[in-house]
Amino acid sequence: MNSNAFYQTQLFIFKGILQEKKYNNDKLAEEFYIKGIRGISAFGHYGNEYAAYGYFGLSRISARKADYNLKKTYRKKAEELADFRNVNFD
Repeated sequence: MNSNAFYQTQLFIFKGILQEKKYNNDKLAEEFYIKGIRGISAFGHYGNEYAAYGYFGLSRISARKADYNLKKTYRKKAEELADFRNVNFD
């Protein structure tokens, strides 16, 4: 495993996507997304696309929880950060 912090935080985001999409484990996916977003924020604009993936994921999870205000908040944040808005894993 690579010990570089930038890659480690990216891994949290991708683990979140995997837990959400493949294993249908929203609880664990949410934990990975939050951990990844917190970690990647230290890298400024270099991490924005990955943070956007995390926020898109949190938006989907919020929708499944019927928390539509939080869904909207996460979606808006994701769209602000994303360069490629069509790559959102929806």
